[in-house]
Amino acid sequence: VMAGRVETAVLDLPNVAPGVTCVSSSGGTGGTKVKITFDGVGNEGDGWAVTGRVINKADAAILSFKVTPGVEPGEDLISATKGWPHCGAFYSQRLLIGGFKSLPNAWMFSKVGDYFNYDKRFVE
Repeated sequence: VMAGRVETAVLDLPNVAPGVTCVSSSGGTGGTKVKITFDGVGNEGDGWAVTGRVINKADAAILSFKVTPGVEPGEDLISATKGWPHCGAFYSQRLLIGGFKSLPNAWMFSKVGDYFNYDKRFVE
């Protein structure tokens, strides 16, 4: 019910085109999460921020995040011919490596808890 109401409210905004979908799923603490997907013509780009106002702070919190899938560059970044990263660190159960020969200011983050997995596809 909540996801339907959120979808109706989002589609009622003047700057949102048809194609937005809202799906709810149960949260781990008995709450409800709503995933809003901006899809369709007119909803492209990086200009979307989702915010909200909590009425009763003891019962609710509004968190938002954006999922941005990686883009395959077309060639290997790390190899015997391209070179290896110059530095690395462990942070929040992730391995961060950077300082590549072809991209010296770039960083790669592993999946959480899977230090050597740099898969760019989101499946979770």
